[in-house]
Amino acid sequence: MIASHLLLLFGVGSLAGLLAGFFGVGGGVILGPFLLFFLQAQGLEVNLAARLAFGTSLFCAFFNSVFSVYRHNRQRNVEWRVVPYLAVSAIVGAYLGSSVASQLPGEILKKILALVLVVLAVQVFFGVGEKAGKAFRLDWRQTVPIGFLAGFFAAMAGIGGGVFFVPALILFVHLPVKKTAGTSSAIIIFTTFAAAVGYFIHGLGTPNLPPGCLGYVYALAAAPILLGSLFFSQLGAYLNSVLPPKWLRAFFGVFLFGIFLKLVF
Repeated sequence: MIASHLLLLFGVGSLAGLLAGFFGVGGGVILGPFLLFFLQAQGLEVNLAARLAFGTSLFCAFFNSVFSVYRHNRQRNVEWRVVPYLAVSAIVGAYLGSSVASQLPGEILKKILALVLVVLAVQVFFGVGEKAGKAFRLDWRQTVPIGFLAGFFAAMAGIGGGVFFVPALILFVHLPVKKTAGTSSAIIIFTTFAAAVGYFIHGLGTPNLPPGCLGYVYALAAAPILLGSLFFSQLGAYLNSVLPPKWLRAFFGVFLFGIFLKLVF
């Protein structure tokens, strides 16, 4: 891989890390589309490029989330009680989602994902989940299906699942906004690991993969990405801790709507 490619991957990894730390999303929403474009530019056909991009994105999102959680936990912004309620079913959903994505292009599911995201964006932006009297709660009847669907669609789209987990934590668990990014990142550690393992397993033995691939995980490209993410995920987590909660909610609502536009257009 040439030096300009390594530098480009480092820069994109830095941006993904910043988003991962700030929003608690893993960074896959940046890495997935970029890697798809990057791999197609290297001459890979679109279906192979998409699977490799998603697997690599999820692999990087796992480490991005680990980096982010380290900083958020030091700032006491991870609500560990919530993690098992969403992570267990999300792991199952993520692995199944990666299995489906390894066989299908998933365009219809992406459109469904886009519709769900725009609904969540409106609710988060206007603070639907933060009305007075909404106390913190954990109900497995809500969190188990939410975790499963979040993990499934996240793996299908090559993202960590934070675009689902953050709104779910606000709207259903009624977690304070300051703790959503750190808690979401903690859940993403488990979902991205399960999804990346799925892409690795289903990609073994696939012909025409570039050198440096482990199944559908492009490890050679992941190295400079993670190097950039290491520092900037810490910066993102710091910025999350110092900005007012209303700003964080508004930023995340706009962010979700931006992802919706990307998926549709």
